[in-house]
Amino acid sequence: MQRRSEDPEHWDQLRRKILGLGEESIHKSHFAELQLREQQLEASERLFALAFSASPSIMSISSMTTGEIMEANAAWHESLGWTPEEIIGRSAVNLGLWADPQARVDMVRQLQEQGSIHLAEMVFRHKSGSQVHLLGSLARIEVLGQTSILLMATDVTERIKAEQEREHLRSQLIQAQKMDAIGQLAGGVAHDFNNLLTIINLNAEMLASIQDPPAHELEEILLAARRAQDLTRQLLTFGRKQKLVPQLCELGEVVSETAKMLQRIIGEQITLEINLTRDPTPVVVDQGQISQVMMNLAINARDAMPQGGRLQIRTWRDRIEEHHQRARHQSIEPGSYAVLSVGDNGCGMDETTLSHIFEPFFTTKEKGKGTGLGLATVYGIVRQSGGHIWVYSEPGQGTLFKIYIPLAEEAPAVQPCNPVPAPSRGSETILVVEDDSIVRTLVKSALSGWGYRALEAPDPLAALETMRTFEGTIALLVTDMIMPHMNGVELADRMIEANPHLKVLFISGYTDGMVIDVSEHPERTGFLQKPFNMKDLSRKVRELLDAPPAMLEP
Repeated sequence: MQRRSEDPEHWDQLRRKILGLGEESIHKSHFAELQLREQQLEASERLFALAFSASPSIMSISSMTTGEIMEANAAWHESLGWTPEEIIGRSAVNLGLWADPQARVDMVRQLQEQGSIHLAEMVFRHKSGSQVHLLGSLARIEVLGQTSILLMATDVTERIKAEQEREHLRSQLIQAQKMDAIGQLAGGVAHDFNNLLTIINLNAEMLASIQDPPAHELEEILLAARRAQDLTRQLLTFGRKQKLVPQLCELGEVVSETAKMLQRIIGEQITLEINLTRDPTPVVVDQGQISQVMMNLAINARDAMPQGGRLQIRTWRDRIEEHHQRARHQSIEPGSYAVLSVGDNGCGMDETTLSHIFEPFFTTKEKGKGTGLGLATVYGIVRQSGGHIWVYSEPGQGTLFKIYIPLAEEAPAVQPCNPVPAPSRGSETILVVEDDSIVRTLVKSALSGWGYRALEAPDPLAALETMRTFEGTIALLVTDMIMPHMNGVELADRMIEANPHLKVLFISGYTDGMVIDVSEHPERTGFLQKPFNMKDLSRKVRELLDAPPAMLEP
């Protein structure tokens, strides 16, 4: 009898059982492993979903091929303003999320080549239309068998704006320092030039007074001197050294009066359009200087439209809030303003030209066609008036200037207007202190010719010595402002200590903080801007001498 252990069939059945048990055991082990892996995957997915949703960083998943947005977290919606219902399943391209669609095309190409991008700068559009600057990373991933883009970024919009504002303020500071330096130079040049013009004026007038009628050549000399005087006034204005005479006025009235002259300046080929607000726009400005601003801008516009065009001048009221100030990156203080705009549809300017237009002597005109002082003068007048100027231009699109002038809150005190007595001769003693010998001699000669006893001194020390040794009473001191040893104000103070009833007439080629405002001591001091003529000198001298005696204590 054959043993079971020797039976081949038995061994085959046993083998099959063993193999079967092993096979079943293998299947159970594999299933358990798959279950574990699935649980781990689900846990991982839950953790990822939790991190995705709660992350403070902006995160999204979108299709690489179609741009369809598959997921976006709360930070994404908060920064960009869209709700999930508005974006899920829609293309970022069709929504216009990228400020520059080409930037997305370039990034997709880079992702295809590299698989990821780190620290990329992106600009998206907020639902409101404003730009949102992002800094982040992108990775190519597979989601449900579809090649997708995982975005993780930080909103750096405020940081970018802060950097732009710092750069803008730095640029403004550099511009202000440049203008101040050139203004100092221009002031010195204008001071010396005004001395020369004073000499030309007084000599020409003296010659004209002995010729009846004056020779044509003398009239041409005086006309040229007046034109040169206007040029120096522009130099002083953009250097903020021109003395302004601000007064309360209605901006619309100033614009209306000036507009009557503008059509003749710009020519018939240019249409002039005036649109003034009906709201009151009271401002405290020098009316003549504001008219100068309008004329300079009109001339610039005319030159930008050689074939004709349209010049528009408008006024309105505006309120600048702090958030407007930050948004525009401007140094203009928040508050209420009267706005004057001058716009044309001429050739316009590029960014390079715009960055230089307020610089003195910068011009794009042909040689001999412009001094380059027009817009520099405008800038100086506006800033000296406490205002702000803004300009926008593009090549072929024209140019628009906006001038913001603070609205006046209340009218300044009205000073009584006393009639100025007609110039007449006199016999008082006058001391002329001037370091320019020719100007000093001419002024002394003119005063002597009108009957005054005129003394002269080349500098303040000589003037003090003359006063000490002179036996009579000096009624009037006529003094230059900038001289060796001490300035005119210091000299006047020293001489008033000795003679409390002394009157003082300051003369200067430019004005600055050292000049005493006549309104502070109307009974004692006056100011005469160089270059002056005989009529102005005679009138001012007589006006001071005829004023009531000074009642100030020595």
